[in-house]
Amino acid sequence: MDRAVLAELEADIPGAGRRFAAEFVRLWAHRYARIAGAVAAGSREEALDAVLSLKVSSMMVGAHPLASRAAALEGFLRSGEGNAGPLCAQIAECGTLTVASLRTAWVDDCAH
Repeated sequence: MDRAVLAELEADIPGAGRRFAAEFVRLWAHRYARIAGAVAAGSREEALDAVLSLKVSSMMVGAHPLASRAAALEGFLRSGEGNAGPLCAQIAECGTLTVASLRTAWVDDCAH
């Protein structure tokens, strides 16, 4: 996590970093379920749309490792070859760690 990304947003617009982090945390399960469901259903276009959304929102909160994994899945889906399951598993693991980090650094800590 690059904490400077949300810190800069917070400095520019007080409260915005905390709100953005909280929204990312709130939407994580839905975002991942959308990706995993589309991949499992073989819906390439839906999976691409979902993974692009995750990639952009991850970059906006400073979650570069998660954005990188989303970009890898995007490239894989665009190639149209093979099983995307292992990449989805990596995204799930990294996303869970990202949410925990955001909760600790922004959501829970800033709620006091």
